[in-house]
Amino acid sequence: MHASLSLRPLTTLGLWSSLSLFSSLHADCEVSKVKGSMIGSKDEFSQALDVDGDTALVGCFKCDAMGGESGAAYVYVFDGFGWEEQALLAAPDGVAFDQMGSSVGVAGDWAVAGASKAHHSGLADAGAVYVFRRTAGTWSAVQKITPGDPVAGQGFGNSVSIQGNRLAIGAHKDDDQGASSGSVYVYRLPMGGSQWAFEQKLLASDGLGGDRFGQDVDLDQDSLAIGAHFKDVMGDADRGQAYVFVNDGSGWSEQATLIASDGQAGDEFGTSLAMQGERLVVSAPRDDDGGFSVNSDTGVCFDFQRTGLSWAQLGKVLPLQTSVRFGISVAFDGNWLLVGSFLDKDLGLDAGSAHLYRLNLADNFVQTDELHASDAQALDGFGQAVAISGDAAVVSGQFDDDVAFNAGAAYFFSPSGNLCNPLYALSSEISLTIGGSQNQWLQVPAFPGRIYWIVASLGTAPGFTYQNAFVPLNVDPVYLLSLKKANSAIWTGSLGFLNGSGQAVASFNVPAATDPGLVGLQLFHASLVFDALTLFAEQATNPVSVTLVP
Repeated sequence: MHASLSLRPLTTLGLWSSLSLFSSLHADCEVSKVKGSMIGSKDEFSQALDVDGDTALVGCFKCDAMGGESGAAYVYVFDGFGWEEQALLAAPDGVAFDQMGSSVGVAGDWAVAGASKAHHSGLADAGAVYVFRRTAGTWSAVQKITPGDPVAGQGFGNSVSIQGNRLAIGAHKDDDQGASSGSVYVYRLPMGGSQWAFEQKLLASDGLGGDRFGQDVDLDQDSLAIGAHFKDVMGDADRGQAYVFVNDGSGWSEQATLIASDGQAGDEFGTSLAMQGERLVVSAPRDDDGGFSVNSDTGVCFDFQRTGLSWAQLGKVLPLQTSVRFGISVAFDGNWLLVGSFLDKDLGLDAGSAHLYRLNLADNFVQTDELHASDAQALDGFGQAVAISGDAAVVSGQFDDDVAFNAGAAYFFSPSGNLCNPLYALSSEISLTIGGSQNQWLQVPAFPGRIYWIVASLGTAPGFTYQNAFVPLNVDPVYLLSLKKANSAIWTGSLGFLNGSGQAVASFNVPAATDPGLVGLQLFHASLVFDALTLFAEQATNPVSVTLVP
């Protein structure tokens, strides 16, 4: 192999090939479409979603796991090439019409699923939340949470949010302040514990019957955002309101009430919300701002920021083109904001869409993409639910008909587009102090069984042409070292054969206590694919970078 790498000068053809063979960003970068292994007609799989790192939880509230519409939730994990089903979760004591999975949340090895129609203590539709835990890849039900003051029709579990050692549960039809005024219960996991303990019940300072406080909840460290989308504001029915509660170590207290600056009756502000740090996005999916007429229900999201103890509206988040029910769902992680619009009509009546935004240098949300299902059909309801974590975004196709009528499906995307490149990595930094690895996944389905060779350099320009491949790397000492050290402890699995699907996994490894003088060094890796018989270079991939940090 070494002898076959005779270098040739860069040519115009080689440069053109580099543009046509790979791209660093892909619009609508759909990674996987998943459908629960046991779903059937009218199950509406994916009505609720959550994702945390490489684990996703998909609700199926009409699934028949323990009887008709008893409900279920499916766990999916990312294996480097796509999302695969890991487990089907069901309530151990589930019965028909409990609808477990109407809300879901996942954090690390913990998963929660709301069953807002569950009966208990002789009370119909009082609701419950089931807690599951993963140990060595196996999921088990470990707790059933019910409120200490249940009432019939309370809907406990209609919304959930889990982060770290806290869990918030909405009961949007609770009646402490009037019928369907709503409430939220907060639970805490003791250090080293396995059972979540009740911490506090939260009510709105101005709660009234019909508000539906707890419609949506989102935890972020010691802050909790709560939606009350049917709240009447200034005489406007169902205009909606949002609340922020904070925990100062002694308990939870209300910090702010938020309304849309130009809200109107029927906007349903607070239907969905997402908080991160000092930023909060609240949706009003029946607002007419982006519409062509009154009552168009196009929808809008409102962007709020906290400074000290005060919250202020920064502006609005709107789609680039007219949408329908924009904001039915929102998710926010890092610099990414994802907004669902399940009745969008771009690709058919109510086919749906999701809109991807990124915070720019001015700290404003700028739309980068509009996502659609690769196989979009009318009435799919794509975007009814959304979730995002790192470079993983998941969007519901609640009424997809692939398996059966309205059985449902979920679609996974890569917001950055990186996972749609032939060569990609989920991490971009390695600590010289503690050491670490950058796993690199290679996926070139057109070349199963071929030889691959992942090499490295300190730069990508001007690159060079080798046989039929333009290699976006420079020939420098690191490049020559990566050739010499193929399959060494530094470059594990960097040379070998692609599997039958054209896939391979390699790793760049840095041991702990490596020379601190290398801080800031950035390396680039790219792969060449060779014919196994002739050793002729058929393709080179995009580069991926890794930076060495303290």
